[in-house]
Amino acid sequence: MYKIAICDDEIRQTNQIEELLLKLFSFLDKTVEIDIFYTPESLINNVIKQGIVYQIIFLDIEMGKLDGVETARILREYDCDFILVFITSYTSYMLSSFEVKPFRYVLKPLQTEEFTKLIKDINQELDDRNAYLFYSSGRDKYQLRIKDVISIISQNGRKVQVSLIDNKVVEFYDKIKDIDTVLPSSYFVRINSGTIINMNFIQFIAGDEIQLENGEIFFISRRSRKLFKQKYSLFIEGSVGL
Repeated sequence: MYKIAICDDEIRQTNQIEELLLKLFSFLDKTVEIDIFYTPESLINNVIKQGIVYQIIFLDIEMGKLDGVETARILREYDCDFILVFITSYTSYMLSSFEVKPFRYVLKPLQTEEFTKLIKDINQELDDRNAYLFYSSGRDKYQLRIKDVISIISQNGRKVQVSLIDNKVVEFYDKIKDIDTVLPSSYFVRINSGTIINMNFIQFIAGDEIQLENGEIFFISRRSRKLFKQKYSLFIEGSVGL
């Protein structure tokens, strides 16, 4: 079951979103529980003081003294995993809100076709987050949650080094070309013959140089440049809902 929060001070808007969510997730054979909030403060109280965990939060950007971006910033301090969808009437907020890692922006008034695609993408994202990368070490079997993978580096073609969140590093025998085939192509990209990165962790790009949030720096090969540009453009477009 997915627990969902909607925070918007427009009653008609929240009712429309709730109705669409119930209909679309039912079509996907997923059960949802929806909480509605009309002020950011009430949502923050539910998350921080009551300890309620949401998988998805729909948040209006333009709301009273505490706007949606600041609300998201506060919520992210307590939970980095929820999928955040901003609801807004203006595209001008997009750049200023990237730091809180929104999954998508939805423009008012809501369009049913656009919203349907959003829910399908969210459902796929949640499925991907529950996916694992399996590997062996001796006789032992292990698994890594794919969403925790920041980068994968080939070592001499026989071994790989996997950098994870919380500064963890794992090494095991495998070929990077084989791992590449099982990773979600929507946010993993091979930037050279020996490196795969998770685009969710890109901090900045300067020419062919990429720095990730954990401080790792990699270079895009000439052969991979075109593919990277295509995949990163699709990744950004998906993030802003274009």
